Formats: sequence, structure tokens, C-alpha cells
Amino acid sequence: MRKLLSLFRLSRPTNMLLVFVAVVFGAVLALPPGAPPVFGSWRELGRILAAAAALSLVAAGGYALNDRMDLAIDRVNRPRRPLPAGELSPRVAVIFTVFCWCVAGGLTLIGPPSGYFIVPFCILSSIAYALRLKHAGLAGNLAVALMTSLALAYGATALEGLSRVLPLASLAFLVLVVVLILLAIRYMLNRPVRSLVAFAGQVADGNLDAAIRGRF
Repeated sequence: MRKLLSLFRLSRPTNMLLVFVAVVFGAVLALPPGAPPVFGSWRELGRILAAAAALSLVAAGGYALNDRMDLAIDRVNRPRRPLPAGELSPRVAVIFTVFCWCVAGGLTLIGPPSGYFIVPFCILSSIAYALRLKHAGLAGNLAVALMTSLALAYGATALEGLSRVLPLASLAFLVLVVVLILLAIRYMLNRPVRSLVAFAGQVADGNLDAAIRGRF
């Protein structure tokens, strides 16, 4: 039971809910003008919920993979998270990631056909972000902004109303790019501190030959 709670925390349930709501919101925006905020059939509702659940699970897997890759830093910076606290092993985090993404892939069979592109694209983007892009400045910010805007578009395609949502999705993408660029600038300014934190994490793991990396 305790491990299940730790997995629940690892999945960032609040963030998963936001992704779920974004997909459903995209579907609501795709309704014809003047139509009530209800869906015409159980089939349509099922496609929307499948799309929302799929992207939520993609996000959960991405959060778990990020925590696995940031374990050394989190042992110093966020020691209460499930992995640095020892509640879950890194291997369990990777298995959880694969499980979430496999279930998300299965849900694309129920959701709109656009999921055959959007879900794999978001999975690959999550992998790239965790392994490389989050340290690449603008490229990482663009990946996050694009995945966020795709949540709106995915919901819209469930009702074949992408054209009505595309302007808002594009605006959301641009706003997120600006916000994330500002955050990247802040990250660059704090890079020396992060290098010291990573160094402290390596020393805490017993690596007495660790060196401080990066430029100051």
C-alpha cells in the first residue's frame, strides 16, 4: 500500500489532472458555436476520455523518468520525493514509466486517430526532454510548450473540430514559449548553484572523486 502511494506521488497527480482537463477543454472548445457543453453520444465521450487519460499517463511516465534522471540532484534538493527518500527504487520508476506509456498507447485505439501521432510524439519528446532537452535551453522549452498545446489539439480532434481550437492552441504555445524562455534565463543565472548541488549529491552518494562541472 505504501508503494502504491509513493507511485501516486511520483506520477504528479495534480499535473496529470491539469493535462486531463486541458484535453477535455480542447474538446469543449471544438463544439459547434451555440452548442451546449455536452457531447452527442457515449462514443464521443469515450473518445474524449480515452484521449485525456492517454496524455495524462504520458505525462505521468515523463515525470517518473525525470525523477529517475534527476535522482542525484533530488537527494540534496528534494529529499522528500519518493526516489531520493528511498520509498521507490530507480528500477521501479523506469518500470512505472514503461507501464504508463504502454497503457497510453493502448488507449489510442479508443481515442481519436490523431492519437497515433500525438501520443508517440509526446512520449518521444518526454524521453528527449528527460535525457537531453531540459539542459538545452530553448529546445527544451519549445518541447514543453508544444506538448502542452497538443493537449488542446488532441481533445479537439475527438470531435473533429481542430480548426476551432487551433488559434487558441497556437496562442497557448506562444505564451508558454515566452514564459519558459524567462524561466530558462533564470535557470542559467542559477546554474552555478545547481552545479554545486549536483556535486554535493555525488559526494553524498560516496563518489569522493566527483568534480564540479560547468562554467562559472
